[in-house]
Amino acid sequence: MFPGILKSFQSNRIILEEIKNAAVITLNRPKKMNTITPGMHKELYELIKGLEASDNKLVIIQGAGNQAFCAGIDLLRLKKSIDMKQNWVDVGTSIQFNVSNATNLLSMYKKPYLALYDGITMGAGCSFSMPSKYRIATERTIFAMPETEIGFLTNAGASFFLPRLKYNLGYYIGLSGAKIHGYDVKKYGLATHYIESKKLDEFVNSVVECQDDYEVEKVILQFSSNSVSKDSVIEKILPNIDKCFNGGSVEEIIDNLSTNGSEWAIKTVKKLNRMSPTSLKICHKLLKMGNTLSLQECLKIENTLIWRMSTTYPEDFMEGIRAMIIDKDMKPKWNPRALKDVTDEHIDKFFELLPKELELKLENVVN
Repeated sequence: MFPGILKSFQSNRIILEEIKNAAVITLNRPKKMNTITPGMHKELYELIKGLEASDNKLVIIQGAGNQAFCAGIDLLRLKKSIDMKQNWVDVGTSIQFNVSNATNLLSMYKKPYLALYDGITMGAGCSFSMPSKYRIATERTIFAMPETEIGFLTNAGASFFLPRLKYNLGYYIGLSGAKIHGYDVKKYGLATHYIESKKLDEFVNSVVECQDDYEVEKVILQFSSNSVSKDSVIEKILPNIDKCFNGGSVEEIIDNLSTNGSEWAIKTVKKLNRMSPTSLKICHKLLKMGNTLSLQECLKIENTLIWRMSTTYPEDFMEGIRAMIIDKDMKPKWNPRALKDVTDEHIDKFFELLPKELELKLENVVN
């Protein structure tokens, strides 16, 4: 049975069901690719926290429809929330608190928590799934972290997870917003298992009967597939990714790509040149730092960066939303416009420690 507030939880945007031994959370905005509105962040965190104390033996989170698990935050709704408040400090602070605490909680979750990555899986969707023990990819999965494209930065613990991927793949994903498809999502560490989409309903019907991790893993093994796609794009370019994205700076990475000269490298340089120069440099430094830090330390640094970007430098993010989401001219006017104009001193200011009262507060919610 659901405890406390979960008994009366009602939301058209999020469906909560009790199916046998499982609590099933469904992101229910299929026409919007199950994007998360600002208010949904709080609802999801409260749900995940409440379900940890419920009698349910496991928790499943999925997306409605068959196109997306979650395509990230609803940027149009975010823009409206920001406009209503005249700034996005309050909005961003609230979102960051809920996202960070959900990520931290899931890293310590005691009961099995399964995320079904069937379809598009991007940005904010990862904050309510990446630390979980079971992340199921299908042939329809498209995984990406495209924040630099809108003048923002990878967050929700991405600075912990991405730099720990092999072959410098995390730097490639975090900086370029590259899309990883299907079985590659599992093979290269972004998902833990792979199940063909045609078997997913049967898998869910079986896994909701489980009592513990042992039984969950037994069912997952029964349905899992290890057949590598013949169309794997990443496998073909992995040596180039590993070599080119091993640079000590964004400029060095671009130099590596230019020297490489392959068709993939040329396209990647063009893509990086379209990104916010400031976001690229912040993201690169963040990933370098995150490789040696704990998840909790990464979450706190991400919070610092988001606070500074919202208070002292919101221009690129607002311009990114305008160019990519509102006007859709795909021609953002970044400030500064070129990497050479983004100094180390400018980037270092974003990483300066916040006053105590503004630091991220991580709740100790696991007993």
